Amino acid sequence: MLFNKLVRGIIPGVAVASLAVGSSVVAADDTDTLSELFAAVENAVNNNNGEEWAELMYADDVVVVGEGSEGALRGMDELMPTIESIIEGSESCSIRMDDAKVNGDQAWSFADWTCQVADGEAFDVRTLYVWEKQDAGWRVTAEMYGFGTMQ
Repeated sequence: MLFNKLVRGIIPGVAVASLAVGSSVVAADDTDTLSELFAAVENAVNNNNGEEWAELMYADDVVVVGEGSEGALRGMDELMPTIESIIEGSESCSIRMDDAKVNGDQAWSFADWTCQVADGEAFDVRTLYVWEKQDAGWRVTAEMYGFGTMQ
């Protein structure tokens, strides 16, 4: 099953859920926007709606890579099967932003996230997101992850 490969680190994963932004974010309006975005993404994931999750969070040309991956996933066509696998294999997901910084139309954020697996133990992932403010709003253009937490 694709989801089991994700948990073992063979296929890159993606993170979502509740957000507590660190104090280093410089623009309050952008912080509020990211908080609202992550709340909406958490809702989509926990309501098993992978298409909404993807549309809310990712740029069309996103690149995702991380620990154990065989290579980068480039674009939404390559990322969607992983998103759908996470949706199918998880009971719930949550995320805690560890730190973030906004600089104009670019931003980065670190996050710890946890997904409770429907048929096993929860797993933790630490993630670095690179954000870009696009016409549709803030979107992740690059994501890199490793298993475990930032702490």
